Amino acid sequence: MQIKVKKPENQLKPKEVEINEPLMDDVILAERVTGKTDGVDFQLALLSQVGTFDGQKLPMEDLRRLSMKDFLSISQELLGMDIAALLKELVSQSSDSSGKVDSGTTQQEGCQ
Repeated sequence: MQIKVKKPENQLKPKEVEINEPLMDDVILAERVTGKTDGVDFQLALLSQVGTFDGQKLPMEDLRRLSMKDFLSISQELLGMDIAALLKELVSQSSDSSGKVDSGTTQQEGCQ
């Protein structure tokens, strides 16, 4: 079997990407823009706040034209951790329905 991957003509292909370490202001702004605290749109909004692409700031709408490979590479740098490790952590957290937090107390007890 032969597989050909065609690259779209309008694909965003930056040669250099610079990412500033996100501040909480950047995270809050990305949350306000998207109404979310996670997901692809949130990450794109955060990237548009902290990243420059070939020396230019780009809106999240333009960043949607990144290839999936480039987006995942940039996201890995932004998050500072391996995507596979992040996915494993998220899956383990969602499967733990005991209500426990890392300190060993339940979430309800930790709020008192």
